Amino acid sequence: GAAIFAFQNFSNKRVLSGFAGYVYSKPIFGQNRFEGILIGPSSTGWAWRKEVSKVSITPDTTVEEFDARNGGAILGKDKLPISCKASLVYRLDPSRVKEFMEDYGGIAQSSGRNDDEVADEIMLFAYKNFIQQPFRTAVRAELSQYNALDASGSLQKISDNVYTQLSKRLDGTPFIVDSVAVGETNPPQAIIESVVRKVQTTQENERKETELQIARKDIAIQRARGEAEGAMKMEIARQEANANLARQGPGGSSPGSSPGGSGRTGIEGKGHGTEHAPRQGL
Repeated sequence: GAAIFAFQNFSNKRVLSGFAGYVYSKPIFGQNRFEGILIGPSSTGWAWRKEVSKVSITPDTTVEEFDARNGGAILGKDKLPISCKASLVYRLDPSRVKEFMEDYGGIAQSSGRNDDEVADEIMLFAYKNFIQQPFRTAVRAELSQYNALDASGSLQKISDNVYTQLSKRLDGTPFIVDSVAVGETNPPQAIIESVVRKVQTTQENERKETELQIARKDIAIQRARGEAEGAMKMEIARQEANANLARQGPGGSSPGSSPGGSGRTGIEGKGHGTEHAPRQGL
């Protein structure tokens, strides 16, 4: 019986890689006593009545959804609801496992169970009680500074600011924030449709304005062309009139013509009579 009793109370507890173990002794009489922390892979070795409560120390990823359909959307700067998803990568600080187990409910959550499944459940408990609300608050605070249609253009900046806010909020706790990523932000569908219609209307108005400007230019070109042709015709008519006047000469008759219609003068007609010599005195 003594051998069986001893066998039942000696054990070698193992901690796998990615986990930490809170080691404590469990005397037959009296209270449990903390013995140390094991970082896996490790084990206690064969020891008398020692137990290990395990907790995950690997990075864990969780996603928070802010959806207008269930009333969880974020009100933007313009008071329009913004829907999005935000992911968080966090982990437990291995150097502060004892603090977490004793002051943040880790031991209470283990409930005496020491399997690896409980280790994951403990971290889920930690997230819901110490991380989730600060994370959601930081995301809301950052997105509320943007208009619904503008937030998607600053996602990296928003993510960085949420990371900074949450890290400050969790400073002094056993939790480490590794990264934050705020996904694509979406305004309400009605707003998107309204913007699409507005863009289409603007494009249609711009197309009509372009067509109107082209028509005005065509009219101006045709008018200028007509005016140029009219001016040219007037100039040709003026030149023809001047040419006609030049051909008629002074007095309105053509050069080389006389009023009587003959080229001879009266003096020339007298030259054909009989010449009479003057009478001389005897």
